[in-house]
Amino acid sequence: MIHPVGWTQFPEFSKIFYLAGLFAACDSFCFQLENGFSRLCKSGGKNNCCFSVIERLCTALVILQKSTRLEETAITDKADQVLFCFQGYKCTPCPETWLQYGENCYYFSKEWKTWQESKARCSALESRFLKIESKKELDFVMQSAQSYGSYSFWTGLSHNGSEGPWLWEDGSAFSTDLFQIQETSSRPFLECVWLQGSNIGTAQCGEYKFCICEKMVDPAVIEQVNYSDRK
Repeated sequence: MIHPVGWTQFPEFSKIFYLAGLFAACDSFCFQLENGFSRLCKSGGKNNCCFSVIERLCTALVILQKSTRLEETAITDKADQVLFCFQGYKCTPCPETWLQYGENCYYFSKEWKTWQESKARCSALESRFLKIESKKELDFVMQSAQSYGSYSFWTGLSHNGSEGPWLWEDGSAFSTDLFQIQETSSRPFLECVWLQGSNIGTAQCGEYKFCICEKMVDPAVIEQVNYSDRK
């Protein structure tokens, strides 16, 4: 269902309407001053001193208009970035059911799949298999996984045979500074790393588990959310 967004939720647009009204008022005021000046001039030279006052006032109003129009342009550019919100979409950095941490969105699947099937699932969601790159990210993922109880999730970490190095899905090497892998299988098969709450282990990649996908947040949307937080 589409939920229209009220104009009051986006002060940029309200301010644009206000500025437009201000410009019209300034134009009207200058016009009235000029007409008034013409009538004053007809009454005699003693009123010519008004010309200097009116001229300076109108000049100041013109300068104000130009300055304010620059601000209007900047606000319009900002409004263009979030205009899609008026199409009924929810302005959040991550899709529905995804969790945000820093500049990434995380998806904890609820479907049992093999490691290869999970990899394909993440790709279909325009994301990648989970790649843990910091201790803080690891803490976030573990804490989030704990809410799923005893469910275990595939990560993007695997190796081919007992002698092969542990590699992330993108081919980058795994750093043991992040965590230690408790290998539960000694068979010379393709092994993959799973995560279950605060526990990390390995299993044959053909086993069925849930998975965790991740992708970058939308920069334009997160900018809008940050702006809304400042209202």
